[in-house]
This record gives sequence, structure tokens and C-alpha cells, in this order.
Amino acid sequence: ITALISTLSFADSPTVQFTYGNLFHLGEINFTKNSDNSDVTEDFIIKGQAINLKYIYSPYTAFSLSYHILETCEIKNAQTKLGCHIDSQIEGGNAEFLTGLNMDGKGLFMFTGVGYYIEDQLHTKFEEFYIPVGIGINLNMFVLEATYEFRNAAHYDAYEYSMFSETDPNYTIKETHGIIAPTQPITISMGVRF
Repeated sequence: ITALISTLSFADSPTVQFTYGNLFHLGEINFTKNSDNSDVTEDFIIKGQAINLKYIYSPYTAFSLSYHILETCEIKNAQTKLGCHIDSQIEGGNAEFLTGLNMDGKGLFMFTGVGYYIEDQLHTKFEEFYIPVGIGINLNMFVLEATYEFRNAAHYDAYEYSMFSETDPNYTIKETHGIIAPTQPITISMGVRF
């Protein structure tokens, strides 16, 4: 019991971490080829930047707030001629409660937890809970970190988000309500602790 209380207690000198980095949303769109009804999947990447502030109050616990902007989109046109762009940038924010190992120490650290995100573009909004998983290294005050978000129903409706500029008459989008494109965000960032 004493060890558990010690684990959950606040550290004598909490650590604040600030990072800035690149955000990548990896996604896919499913099509049916009209000539033979075969399934086709195209991969795409939405890119942007993110800033993050972590309040690390023990080796095992932290609270995190972040803000991000998604501005560009690239698609692998292996079979279709679909074009990808973003008319107006997508803005979002995340709040996370994290638990992990060596979160306030030097060297390698890792974490997971629960988070909630909100993303908005021209008053079109998506929001939900997710599970973040991250790993990083603290070199004195300099920090490198990578985070992956496991989202349950993360998607963009391209008709509302104005993402895809062209269609291909040889392929039909499988979803019945526009282009629903699931994405999984990855953030690679660097920063400082103080």
C-alpha cells in the first residue's frame, strides 16, 4: 500500500515539457472498380504541425495538452486518379492523462493513457476519446518523442472537409455517405524540459 501511494503521489519538483513537431495522419479510402467490381484501396497522408505541453508530476504520471494544424494532403495514386488537397486548414486540440515509465527521468521513457481530441474545419467538427502510446528520450533538457494515437472511429468526410479535388469515373467510392477516410495520427517532435 505504501508503494502504491508513493507511485501516485506528486513529485517534489514537477517537470514541464514543451515540444514542437510534425504530425502525420495516415489514412485510406476504399473503392470498387467498375469494370469487375474488385476492391481497391488508396493510401493518403495528411500533414501538419503540432505543439505540446506536458506537466509531468511523477515518474509514472503526466497531463498533456496539445494544439495542431493540418494543412497538406498527399495521396498514392496507384490505380485511381483521385486528387487530394485541403481548402482550409484543419485545427485541433488534445487533452491526455498519461501513465508510463521514467517519465520525469533522463534517458528512455514511454507512456500510454487516455485522451480526447477535437478537430474543426469551417465549423465541421469531429471529436472522440482515443488511446495514445508514446516513446521518447530525454538527453538532459533536450527531448525527442514519438506518439501514436489509436482512434476508434477517426475519419474525415471529404465532402465536408473539402479534401479530395478529383474523382475517377472508373471507380466508385464504397461508402454511401461521401468519402469516409479513417486516419491514425503519428506525431514526431522535439523540445525541452524545465
